Amino acid sequence: MRRTRPEPTDRSHSEGMPAPAQPPSVAGGGAAWRHLLLLLTALPLALAALQWRGAGVDDSCSRWPPRLAVPAPSRLQSLRSASCVEVLAASSAPTFPYLRGWSFHFDAPDTHHPKVCVQTSTSAGLDQILPWLYYHKVVGVAHFLLFVEGKAAKPTVAGILESIPGMKMVYRTKELEEQQARSRIWNETWLAGFFYKPCNYELFVKQSLNMEMAIVMARETGMDWIMHLDTDELLYPGGAPEYSIRRLLADVADNVDMVIFPMKAVSSMMI
Repeated sequence: MRRTRPEPTDRSHSEGMPAPAQPPSVAGGGAAWRHLLLLLTALPLALAALQWRGAGVDDSCSRWPPRLAVPAPSRLQSLRSASCVEVLAASSAPTFPYLRGWSFHFDAPDTHHPKVCVQTSTSAGLDQILPWLYYHKVVGVAHFLLFVEGKAAKPTVAGILESIPGMKMVYRTKELEEQQARSRIWNETWLAGFFYKPCNYELFVKQSLNMEMAIVMARETGMDWIMHLDTDELLYPGGAPEYSIRRLLADVADNVDMVIFPMKAVSSMMI
């Protein structure tokens, strides 16, 4: 039962004022419905964002070659972000898009000739070495002799490099230094002027000692050609079919023992 009461007198009508188009209770109810609809729309989106694990996004830490001498990618992804930076050789530069399993036709049982080997002495990180290696793989170099120290000799870096086909790592140890101290190259007059001098002179002597060892190692493994390059230098076989260093050297006469390539500076990279 509801009590009936007389309707209150509306002064606004009596004084000629317009009545509200919508009661306040109706307007308040519409705003509440809009808020509820917005909440029901935003809540599933927020839950989906919280549950998303980054599927479809390319993670640079998961792009290493498959045969690693370091923890597998699944373990690397579970480490702290600082550990991932360590694996990437602590570089803030843009990283190379590492490939999972470098496969080149000349990485198969080596029946291709001539056999080309590149030797380098480096202490650089993966961000510099891997693009350099990949480029020379593309132009036909199948074998590499890397004399490493510093950052390049760290287990996380060296393990990845050793997993690449055709790679031979030589670490700068006390035994290596003692072996090089007995090298005949110390008696070479052309090198004597660079002994016991700082900075680049010391580096040049070290590179020369490493190259002498590399020539012997390349000869013992049946290489036809060997060349020395730094990791900021690229060999460009311009004019050769398919830009192949193998095709270029295959046309060299048998009585030629040395080929000299001109050097050209391009930006910060040496060719």
